[in-house]
Amino acid sequence: EQIVALSRAPDQIRMWNLATSQIETLPQECPADAGVNCEYLPLSHLLVFTLRSKEGEDATVVRWDIATRRQLSSHPLPIAGAIAKMPARFSLDGRWMAVPQWDSVAIYDIENGTLATTLAVPSKAGIQGLALSPDGKQLAVARRDEPAIIIMDVATSHTVATLLGHNLVITRLEYSPDGTRLLSSTIGSEAVKVWNAASWMEVARLEPPSGVYYAGPGFTSDGSTIVVGAFRFGGGWSAAWRFHLCSQPSHCPLGIHYSKPFARVRRTRLKWC
Repeated sequence: EQIVALSRAPDQIRMWNLATSQIETLPQECPADAGVNCEYLPLSHLLVFTLRSKEGEDATVVRWDIATRRQLSSHPLPIAGAIAKMPARFSLDGRWMAVPQWDSVAIYDIENGTLATTLAVPSKAGIQGLALSPDGKQLAVARRDEPAIIIMDVATSHTVATLLGHNLVITRLEYSPDGTRLLSSTIGSEAVKVWNAASWMEVARLEPPSGVYYAGPGFTSDGSTIVVGAFRFGGGWSAAWRFHLCSQPSHCPLGIHYSKPFARVRRTRLKWC
């Protein structure tokens, strides 16, 4: 229904209404001079900004409500160095933030601006993939030196499960909005996997065609569809593809619904101009 963007010169939030084509401009109260990351959280309908400055170790974390057009909270936190290397990840309820360190993950309460806990993730090469469950109670994390996904209970720091099946470095992890599934993808041409977040069994996989690799997969807001970027090795074209998760697993062994009404694979191809 709308597109929301953050501009830096001037410091503003701009909202495009796709139905009316009207643009609403609102002031951004926390300008940044070194970098800005922005993420929309569909469960809470919040935007979260992390704003870094050229000086100091703090970054300002801002929670902004789209419905009321107002800032809910703003807290400086000592995370500027960490998020310059790898973006923080947020729980979809808008309460928790996971910040990766070399061999640990710091969990912050961004509503109150406090450090909640730090989870040790021993690694010789650092952390690569990271995701918080929608309620912030569970952390999925992957290390560069092992193609495995570690599921951790945030409250106890205990490992709940270790997921194996990838062969390459895991670059992206994401929970579905209802928290029942976890998506994982790697660098290079390897399948995107979907895991059941109760049994931790693989329930679906998206195999890329020969010569193609997937990037940036994510769930739609209702959790029924996965959208991925598809790129051909050597260039030539890129695409945005949609895969509908199967509602009757016995009818689709790979966990992807190929039959009607969705057709085999619905896709939109984007060509560079």
